[in-house]
Amino acid sequence: MTAAQIARAETVALVPLLGSGLGADELADDEKLVRAEVDAHFGKKSIPAATVQTRMAEAVQIGLRCDRSTIVCLVQLGVVCKADRVLLAIVTPAATRDDTGQLAFRLVDVGAATQIAYASRSIQGAPRAPDVSALLGALELPSARALSVDVRGPTGVHVLIDGAERAVLPLHAPLTDVAAGKHELRLISADATDVVAIDVRAGEPVVVDVPHHSTTTTTTPLATTDLTTTPATPPPTASLPMSTILVTAGGVVAAAGVVGVVVGSLPFFEHEGAVDELNRLDATVGTSAAKLRDNAPAIRDARERLDASADDWNTWGLATVIGGSVAVVVGAGVAAGAFFIE
Repeated sequence: MTAAQIARAETVALVPLLGSGLGADELADDEKLVRAEVDAHFGKKSIPAATVQTRMAEAVQIGLRCDRSTIVCLVQLGVVCKADRVLLAIVTPAATRDDTGQLAFRLVDVGAATQIAYASRSIQGAPRAPDVSALLGALELPSARALSVDVRGPTGVHVLIDGAERAVLPLHAPLTDVAAGKHELRLISADATDVVAIDVRAGEPVVVDVPHHSTTTTTTPLATTDLTTTPATPPPTASLPMSTILVTAGGVVAAAGVVGVVVGSLPFFEHEGAVDELNRLDATVGTSAAKLRDNAPAIRDARERLDASADDWNTWGLATVIGGSVAVVVGAGVAAGAFFIE
């Protein structure tokens, strides 16, 4: 998406401002200032505030609820407002008097369902008209539309994106050919593999530091244990042979591991099913406000499933899969030790 294409956008809807930690009066003042500058910048392409408010109120009445910090929500609001582009202003106040706050703009293409530009700048106190005007102009700069993924860590770490190897650290420059959207980043070193979920967006560089001790390691080195050593003292003749004990114990541990992997994977498959359902609903709704109204209950249900399955995966699903995988490996190793028992 070039600056000229952004400039030719037919209509732009400014949705309600996001202002974490701001009071109602501060929000109202910032909203008024941003609205005036957006109308001045986009001119007739800017959908009037009253029209945006009316259309969003109608959508709320039929059950539309979403988080404006997400691209999916902004696309839905663009459909509701009948806009080609949706613009979101984000104000983050300073934590202390000595700190600076931040003003940011996120511009989303409704038809392509993707972020096409993002720009931010530090501000002292409340946003001022020059701050807003300069930042709107910055949306047309190449840096506001660039896609960038940078990985920092020890030399020799292999970087895989969605299963394909892209580089070996150190990187001489950030990766700029990664498509916008969500990806799985795997960082493979000599003794561990770390998995990181990234969301690549225009104008928002992704920077990942290889963790020293990962909490999402998918392959954990086993403790040094000799499972094949024959006991110095043979068991009594009345006892079961050691090989039988090893095979039985290893089989039990491995079976428990398989169960753990299967159970832990349930939230993942539930999440994928919810994503597929949302994609189907997005394709069904398109740019039709009537279809959005008709499918609002199904959209809410799919989003609730998406959020619930993501929480389950993050709280216990991933850990259960990892634990189960380790148990399978350990159990197989124990059982294999039986072949070395004489």
